[in-house]
Amino acid sequence: MDAGDVPPGFSGLHYGEALGQSVAFCLRHDVNGHTINIAADHRGVALKVQECEFRAIVEFKKSFFSFGEYAKPGRWCVGFVQNLTEGAIIFHYKTNQADDTGVFASIAPRQLPCKDSGSAGTWYDPSPFSVKRFGEKEEFPEMIEPALPATHPALTNSLVRYVKMGDAPGTGNLPLTMPCQSSRDVRAAAANQYTIGWVDPLNPNPNAQGIRPLFRIEGSLSFKTCLAMSPEPNPSWQAVKVTTLFEYLYYVDWTVHYAMNVNGRTVTARHAFAEVTAEGLWEKGMTKPIVTAPDANESVCVRFI
Repeated sequence: MDAGDVPPGFSGLHYGEALGQSVAFCLRHDVNGHTINIAADHRGVALKVQECEFRAIVEFKKSFFSFGEYAKPGRWCVGFVQNLTEGAIIFHYKTNQADDTGVFASIAPRQLPCKDSGSAGTWYDPSPFSVKRFGEKEEFPEMIEPALPATHPALTNSLVRYVKMGDAPGTGNLPLTMPCQSSRDVRAAAANQYTIGWVDPLNPNPNAQGIRPLFRIEGSLSFKTCLAMSPEPNPSWQAVKVTTLFEYLYYVDWTVHYAMNVNGRTVTARHAFAEVTAEGLWEKGMTKPIVTAPDANESVCVRFI
């Protein structure tokens, strides 16, 4: 693969290594400016960013001087690993009384940073399209976007692999019912389930006079998405999906902002979009992503702060 093989919208060629094996790659992320989708009904409001996508084309550069197990292309798989690093989405309930500070329901995983793979696997959304082994023929040429020329190395050379992932993080789907992790409000009890909807979730009578309505939504979620390779020795797909053996090539830090105004049951965006905040080649000494449980999606809870 050379500079002429880099598709429009991708970075220039980068070079790196994984356990002494040389690789070349180009990468594309479609994140900046993606807006927030709002879903609202009688149960409440859910937020989800327009899907943010990451693509990479990676070449295992087999060398005449390479030898040993790691020099075998078929030993290696390539894909993405992602962590949710910090943040929360906060639902603020209050009346229009000046002295009412209100109730703040903060939605986030139990611990941060944490694995964010969307599954029990360690790669992000491990599938035969998002995680691929070197030395194998491309199985899904029709799913590659943007479409590549029939002569492109990713379609003709088994040492060049195209991988893609997409994520659309947000509150989760309605109804937003989850356990309480902690509370400064004496009305809440840890481990109890609460539904985050249009009115104060801690009021046992949603029709009570003076109940606090949803006033505003604030917060952000930040992520680190890494292009990664694994030398997992067990070739079975089940072993590859849950491997913890990774070598990292590139990282992208990105944040989604969820600030919304609420008027009655009308929700409008105030400061709501996605943006890349940093990116670069992986360097020795950088803190590696967490690839063990709990996963972000499986550990969502509410804290009343």
